[in-house]
Amino acid sequence: YTGVPGTNWHAFAGIPTVDAFAGVRRDLAVGALFTLIALAVAIALAALAGRLIARPVRALADAAAAVAQGDLSARVVAGGFAETAVLARRFNEMLEERGATEAALRASERRLRLSERNLAEAQRIAGVGSWEWDAVADVESWSDEHHRIFGIEPGTFGGTNEAFLAFV
Repeated sequence: YTGVPGTNWHAFAGIPTVDAFAGVRRDLAVGALFTLIALAVAIALAALAGRLIARPVRALADAAAAVAQGDLSARVVAGGFAETAVLARRFNEMLEERGATEAALRASERRLRLSERNLAEAQRIAGVGSWEWDAVADVESWSDEHHRIFGIEPGTFGGTNEAFLAFV
């Protein structure tokens, strides 16, 4: 607005608000459009990243469930992000070690059973028995031949020092 010289009048010039704010409205519309596009791209990338993370983790969980059911042949394909690939490799290495340990344990159990059979056979042939006494727990265990030497059926001994002293 401006004053008119020599009068008390003021002159006003006006622009319709539609015209005045047209540029602002256009800028807001373009900004909103870009924001919506950026939001849609962000959602799509988040969904993709979620799948890339979830798939190997789900595979690892499935393999762990299979191992829990006794399937030591279960393995995980190392994929996805570096962290999940490392986790999958370590899981597979753990299963390899567990398989080797269980195989060694089974071999040791077989050797132990053979050794126990050989000891029992040697005691039977020699007519000698063996026994162990845990003095703290007062528990005795006798070999089958030791039972026979005392004239009782294997497995029927009372298992305590008191029961042994009853035979003497």
